Amino acid sequence: MNMTTFIFVRHGKSQANADNLIATDDTPLTKEGESQARRVGRELRGKKINYIVSSPFDRARKTAEIIAKQLKLRRSVEVIDDLRERGFGELEGKPKDHESSWYAIADGESDIEPRGVVIARVEAALGKIKKLAEEGEGQVLVVGHGVAGFYLQQVAAGKRYIEQFADYKQPSNATPTTVVINPVKSQPIAVKPKLLASFIAIVVGIALLITGIAMLINQQNAPLTDKKLPDIPLSPQDYNGDPHLQNAIQQQLQEQSGSAQSQNDASHTLQPAPQGLLNR
Repeated sequence: MNMTTFIFVRHGKSQANADNLIATDDTPLTKEGESQARRVGRELRGKKINYIVSSPFDRARKTAEIIAKQLKLRRSVEVIDDLRERGFGELEGKPKDHESSWYAIADGESDIEPRGVVIARVEAALGKIKKLAEEGEGQVLVVGHGVAGFYLQQVAAGKRYIEQFADYKQPSNATPTTVVINPVKSQPIAVKPKLLASFIAIVVGIALLITGIAMLINQQNAPLTDKKLPDIPLSPQDYNGDPHLQNAIQQQLQEQSGSAQSQNDASHTLQPAPQGLLNR
């Protein structure tokens, strides 16, 4: 199975690199950077470079043009805007006060371009690079930057989510790297302990609620003979022919009557008393 690849080169040493500044889009190459580009061009002569694509920023485009001249490439350098370096807003042109990794992973700081936006646009650039690599007969050389170039290589490895990315390592100036384009990897499922505990608590709560409702329904539907009967009034008018109350009324009549006549009356099956029956 043939793998689709491209060669990535970060631009040569820029004036901002020399001055330890955050570069702007028009930061030029130093003389050393131009010399590095010529050296890389000579190194790549045996790689059958057929296309060169570049960021639109001056330092990258100049590097690409010097390499193309060394390779005697007939095609012009193709500029892909999405290969431009991450935007650092108001920090551009100012001293570089942090380690290089900070400028790659910082988010929500000042008006720095969000990482998600950088990832999305280098993914779009990768689509163009892959098409050139698959349709052409030779290699594709990509000339870019430190931060955007790092994310381009991570996306080419099939990664799309920050959790999947390797720790940031800034590409060296004018150093070619062969990059293999891999299929997109699925997002890993990360289970947070607190979220899992909350989910379990909710499930258990729902189960207990359902059990409670079921027990209440069963209790309400149970036969009357299974329940404790309330105190039964002795008035026959309260009987009204309910067979479940018959034995209870007979028992109370027997207990409250001391005469044999009352006991004899209570031993007979009770019938609903006619309206207006006098009390004993």
